[in-house]
Amino acid sequence: MTRTKIGIEIEKGLLETIDHLDGKITLKTAKRSIKKPKSYTAAAIMKLREQINVSQAVFAQLCNVSAKAVQAWEQGLRKPNGAALRLMQIFETHQELIDELR
Repeated sequence: MTRTKIGIEIEKGLLETIDHLDGKITLKTAKRSIKKPKSYTAAAIMKLREQINVSQAVFAQLCNVSAKAVQAWEQGLRKPNGAALRLMQIFETHQELIDELR
């Protein structure tokens, strides 16, 4: 099986959890700063959705929001929240995960 970048990161995190449980590290030494997700314009959201080749309804399911929310994002009427932005960032950088979610 091919190891993906995200798979390697998950494995690393699990190993850190084991080290913490074994008392080898503390949470303080394992703490990392996480960048905020980038913002997406209406056009960028539509482009991402089209890149991953899904309808607005399917994209809404992937983001766990309503289809109307995706329509509003793509029309520039509303902006996605932090969780949806993070999912979009993941979809953009790890498109192979989308097939696993279907």
